[in-house]
Amino acid sequence: MLTTQLLRARVRGNRVEASYIDPTSDTTRSAAEEVLERFREAVEQGWTRGELDGAIADLSSERRDHKVVRGLAKLASDRTDYASDAPVDPASFRREVFLAARRHGPLSLERGPLERPVADDVLAEVGAAHDLGIEEARRSLYADLKESHQVLACKVPDVDWLLHRYNLALAQAVLYQAEELRLRIHGPTAPRMRQLLRWVSFHQLIASSERDGEDLVITVDGPQSLFRQSTRYGTNLARFLPAFLLQDPPWSLEATVRWTKARHRKTFTIEPDDGLVSHYADQGAYRTEVQRHFEAGFDALDSKWKRSDGEELLPLGPKRVVFPDYVFRRGKRVAYLQWVGFWRRDSFLAHLEAVEQYGPPGLLLAVSTRLAGSKDPLDLPDRCIRYKGVLSPKKLIEKLDSLI
Repeated sequence: MLTTQLLRARVRGNRVEASYIDPTSDTTRSAAEEVLERFREAVEQGWTRGELDGAIADLSSERRDHKVVRGLAKLASDRTDYASDAPVDPASFRREVFLAARRHGPLSLERGPLERPVADDVLAEVGAAHDLGIEEARRSLYADLKESHQVLACKVPDVDWLLHRYNLALAQAVLYQAEELRLRIHGPTAPRMRQLLRWVSFHQLIASSERDGEDLVITVDGPQSLFRQSTRYGTNLARFLPAFLLQDPPWSLEATVRWTKARHRKTFTIEPDDGLVSHYADQGAYRTEVQRHFEAGFDALDSKWKRSDGEELLPLGPKRVVFPDYVFRRGKRVAYLQWVGFWRRDSFLAHLEAVEQYGPPGLLLAVSTRLAGSKDPLDLPDRCIRYKGVLSPKKLIEKLDSLI
């Protein structure tokens, strides 16, 4: 993703507009091609990360679109493998070298008539104890530092991928400043609704869904609305954007963002015509690690309650809806479980009120105390199952038996 220093956006009145590039422009395509050429050269010639960074710095200084070049390089670097190829542990090897240098006394900068030892003499001595030549010893001395890591492989598929990824990353960087997102999808199909709401759950976002005629409207809290954990939540929100772009148009995204040091409220919008392209494979819904752990534990218990994936929206009054993650059945008894991700007191209380007033008796909520978006204590009703790290399947079954 792009850092704040690499973000390109402008303010026009009450709106923030990301400065997208044209992926078909000869200028931007040449910039991306030159960036990828530096990465390919780094892999082929075994450059260190520091050498690659230097080459990118030289390239950006030669071009007028230097900020675009640095942004493209940042995204390419995120898709690049680096590693230390030192044959010994660099920290331990450094200690040996420094101790040996102290034993030899003051070292000379260069060989002279007094024949005082120089740094290469110490490196050769300590390296020989590890069967290392002088060059291997020199490379191993600081091989654990980031800039000394070797460039192994760049996994950017092609120029088009990098250019589209850049535009998407600009939008994601703006959303780091979001206070709230409003997603509107016209006439969504059941599979797409299920996919999208599962992505909301997967990224543990604070969200509420409601029907507005033929539209599904999802309101998502942004990282700037939280008391704590805003960095992690902001990353989750940014990673959710490519998932939203998998939806079939027409759709729209409108965000309220806190902009400038004065934190003025501005509006940021994304429409299909902006041409943003998701780099996510369209493979449907995913599970979090916590959910997968829960599923394995539940199935291992061989309970009389049978678990299946949620398949339908449940209405919570005239407008609000909820999409349960799981359905549990035992004979004619039916229960539902919604997995709550990050939550904030006000929005969660509003959801609880709708659940208590309109939800079926068997609708349960799994609530993590670690994902609280505020410090205010909250008394949870019986239909809520509180957990810290992993939801206990036994605890859920006890709750199912007591409430249903």
